Amino acid sequence: MLGFLGAHGLTERASRWLASGVDTPNVRALAEGSDATDGVRLALVGEIAADLGIEFPTVQDARRVHAEQIIRSMSSGENVDLQIYALSNGFTDEFAARARRFLARLLPTGRRR
Repeated sequence: MLGFLGAHGLTERASRWLASGVDTPNVRALAEGSDATDGVRLALVGEIAADLGIEFPTVQDARRVHAEQIIRSMSSGENVDLQIYALSNGFTDEFAARARRFLARLLPTGRRR
């Protein structure tokens, strides 16, 4: 997901989706899946996205939509602390991965410390 949201909050989020009228078998399964593993929860999110025809051509597009959603939530007074944290973690993870790849190209492979 994603990388944008932790799997730990997905059950609660699915319950909110149900309350707002997004009702599919996969949303119900996720809302009821408090005992499910993180991997199962994330797989259900992928199924929900497919059910609803939600897809993003790039990670950047997904981040843009997520950021726009955060801004809309802020304007309605919703607490968005965890959403901002998750969005920033996605950027941090990508930056760290790019830095590792860059350094791997610069450093000789046989002499890493």
